[in-house]
Amino acid sequence: MKKIVFLMNEINYGGTLTQIINLVNSLSDLYKIEIVCMNKCVDCAFDKKIIINNVEVKTSIIDYLSNKRLVKEVSSYVDSADVIVVNDLFFNKLIDKINTNNKLIFYWMHSIIDDASDLTKYDKVIIPNEFIYNELKLSNGVYIPNAIEKSDVLTDYSERNKIVFVGKLSKGKCLDVLVEVMELLVKEVPDVLLNIIGDGSERGNLITLIKDKGLDKNINLLGSYNRCELIDELKDSTV
Repeated sequence: MKKIVFLMNEINYGGTLTQIINLVNSLSDLYKIEIVCMNKCVDCAFDKKIIINNVEVKTSIIDYLSNKRLVKEVSSYVDSADVIVVNDLFFNKLIDKINTNNKLIFYWMHSIIDDASDLTKYDKVIIPNEFIYNELKLSNGVYIPNAIEKSDVLTDYSERNKIVFVGKLSKGKCLDVLVEVMELLVKEVPDVLLNIIGDGSERGNLITLIKDKGLDKNINLLGSYNRCELIDELKDSTV
């Protein structure tokens, strides 16, 4: 049975992780699946056949990847892999240090990047955003949009003006722009509500921005949700 290893900075709820959960669960009967997580791991609905290795980095991930002993530890998980999937460019240093002969290596893009030159080392770059896919024009790029299960989607959108965002609160997500859009939208739809699910380094800045624009009643920062809570929130949202 061929082996696929996913190298992830963290396991948290967002668009990319939702896709990975759906993918690995669907492949678990056909392939041996292992996930190597460097940081936070939330309670996810992975199939029981999937092996999750939580390395728990205590320092920054860049310091981690410069530590020979720790690089060796992660390498031990991927040495026997047929396919390696990474979701963060922090792993570029690691990819350079391990034996990648006869292995397929995919990069699953989850946020905007400034420099695409490092992406040439990957066999395929999975891009969930069509605009970014067209802008980058990568010869090894493939556009695969994010999706959710049909059962998770609300079919009756009447009488609801509710938007939900799920993902990491980082600069690359451009959540400040989303707040500015809400500022305009509230003028047309006063009762519109935006629920932001997730956590990250930009939380403090978002709290300040929301308060400065007087959107406290229209935007909620809900923090991290487990999968059941997330599905309930998706079902109750219009967008």
